Amino acid sequence: MFYQGSKHMYGRTQLLVFCWFIILFFASFSQSYGQEVKPTNTDISFWIHGGPAVTTLGIGSQAGLGIDYNDHLFSIGATSTDLDFRNGTWDIALTYGRSMNYRSFYLSAGTGVAVVGGNGYSDLFGRGTKAPLETTIGFPLRGQISWQPIQFLGVGVNSFFNVNTEQPFGGVGVSLRVGRLQKL
Repeated sequence: MFYQGSKHMYGRTQLLVFCWFIILFFASFSQSYGQEVKPTNTDISFWIHGGPAVTTLGIGSQAGLGIDYNDHLFSIGATSTDLDFRNGTWDIALTYGRSMNYRSFYLSAGTGVAVVGGNGYSDLFGRGTKAPLETTIGFPLRGQISWQPIQFLGVGVNSFFNVNTEQPFGGVGVSLRVGRLQKL
C-alpha cells in the first residue's frame, strides 16, 4: 500500500514537471511586444504669435503663446473684436488641440475654455446698442495654418470662434509666429 501511494505521488510530480517544461518552452519562443522598449522621438516647439483680425464685430486683434509636444498643441491666447482691447469683446483662452507638419507648413485645430468680457452688442453682428458684458465662461475653437520660410519664423492665418451666452464672436486673422519652430 505504501508503494502504490508513492507511485501515485511520483506520477503527479512527473506531470507537474512536464507541464512546467511545456510552459517554459512556449514562453521562451513567444514575443511580447508590450514590453519592447522603443526609442521615443520627442519634438517640442514653442512660439508666440499675433496680428490683426477681421471679426464678426469689427476689426480686432489676436495674440498667443503655443507649445507643441509631439503633435499635441497647448496654447494660451487672447482675441479682441477691437484694436483697443478695452473697447471690444475679448476672450482669454486656454486650449488643447492636435497639429501636424507637412513640409514647411503647420496645421492645427483645438478647443478649450475661455474667460469672455468687455463690451457687447444687442445684435450678434455688432449692430444695436453697445453695453458692458458680464464676465462669463466661453468655449473657444481655434484653427491655424502657417508657412515657415525659416527655422524661427512663420506666417499664417488663424481662425477663432467663441461660443458663450453673452456675446458669441468669431474671426480670421493674419499672424506672425516667432520661436523655436519645427525642423525643416
